[in-house]
Amino acid sequence: MGTPPWEGGGRLPGGPGGRIASSHRLALVDRLSCLVGNAVRALLPSDVEISRLTIPGETPPSDPFHLIADEIGPAPREAIFHMGVRVTDARGSGSVYVLILPGGSGGPPCGEVDEISCRSEQTPQGGL
Repeated sequence: MGTPPWEGGGRLPGGPGGRIASSHRLALVDRLSCLVGNAVRALLPSDVEISRLTIPGETPPSDPFHLIADEIGPAPREAIFHMGVRVTDARGSGSVYVLILPGGSGGPPCGEVDEISCRSEQTPQGGL
């Protein structure tokens, strides 16, 4: 059957590999962004203000947790995924930065052997 594009195959029968790998990477970015946003929001009080940290001239995405994927290889998961947000409440403000490295870069697997690897950290509110 061959290696699926998300496992490094990069091509599906009958289609150009770059376009397919790119669409899979976009889908991966969307899924990871949703996961990160839900995880971080769950640790924060509901009244906080969340805004995207940007570089000068950059237009922030509508979802402050939308990840940036810096491609480092042809497979969709061969990217460095990252983003940063500012969190402000009545006590002050702080920042949350997320960096997701390609599979096997650190930490135990999240579930199945072929899933993306992850690392968990303990916060005062619970595990992240």
